[in-house]
Amino acid sequence: MTTPAIVKLRKELRFNSPVFRHALRSAFAVTLAIAASHILNLHHGIWLPISVLVIMRPSLGGTLRIGWNRLLGTVIGASIGIGMLLSLGEHHGILIPLILAALFLTLFLKVYNYTAYITALTTMVVLALGLIMPMGWKLGMVRILDTFLGVGIGVGCAFLLWPTRARKSIRRETKKTLCALEKHFSLLADHYLSGQTGNDSVIPSRIKVNEQLAECRESFREAAAEPGLSSAQRQELSRLLRTFSRIADLLSALYTVITRAKGKPLPEIKKYTATLLKETRELFSWMVSYAGSPETCGDKPDHRSAIHRFLIMGSRLRSIGTFDKVPLQRRNNISALVWNIRTIGAELDLAHERITALRKGRKN
Repeated sequence: MTTPAIVKLRKELRFNSPVFRHALRSAFAVTLAIAASHILNLHHGIWLPISVLVIMRPSLGGTLRIGWNRLLGTVIGASIGIGMLLSLGEHHGILIPLILAALFLTLFLKVYNYTAYITALTTMVVLALGLIMPMGWKLGMVRILDTFLGVGIGVGCAFLLWPTRARKSIRRETKKTLCALEKHFSLLADHYLSGQTGNDSVIPSRIKVNEQLAECRESFREAAAEPGLSSAQRQELSRLLRTFSRIADLLSALYTVITRAKGKPLPEIKKYTATLLKETRELFSWMVSYAGSPETCGDKPDHRSAIHRFLIMGSRLRSIGTFDKVPLQRRNNISALVWNIRTIGAELDLAHERITALRKGRKN
């Protein structure tokens, strides 16, 4: 019986596969690092291939970003460690609590900031070497040099050996993110119209949105680290990502509104609410198409007019006393629903502007 791992291996075992090329590129870079450590007769040559392995990423931008962060963290951390060792002199007893503090910071910062994590890790390593060796501070300088060389080898191989540009995946990641947001909104709309408020399908959908946002964030950061994008395009990438995050937050707020509704929409406005939700779905669908193939898109749906029509309808019904017997909390809930949908439409308009600006910048 064929295992999934073997199926995956057979699928990627071709030269035009990005995974296969990344494996070859990483293997060549590590081999080059090991050879360099032997030729230069480095005392801690293992640091060289480790640096290469850590910074190598499938895309050029990812390698550049991680490489720079590791180099910066190593220089700062080694400098801090060397400074402490030289200032303490023979008072080695103080090093033990300092090493423990650096270990705590290493574990704590690992999930928050890579540069800070490497800074704490390097400080801990240099202090530990200073504790067990009489001239351990010199190894801090060796670690800096090894990291410089390792990052140089990794980045050089990423540039020269079948470089994979992260900026080429901007369109794909943008479409995937909008598609995830669209599916989540459609699910929430169906729940509202049907009167369901269960978490069985909403929570998995929200998790998928968060996972896609994380993937999009990583892809955009890697693209921004690559040469070839202008500073204006890098700013637009950051703004587009913030827009996606705000839409996700609005969808979470929309679910809160739906759960507070405690049932189906008011019968008097259910038809109008369904129409508004349908028009919002159409805007989402149009944005997904625009993100993927703008050449084949028709005219952009006018979501502002849809909101305006709904508000006019609401004012007319209010004037004839339709909502007089509706509890205030229920009326406030309807207002919150409309506000969220209107704001989601405004954020989608902003996303459209960001995507258009990105494309114009790339053409220029």
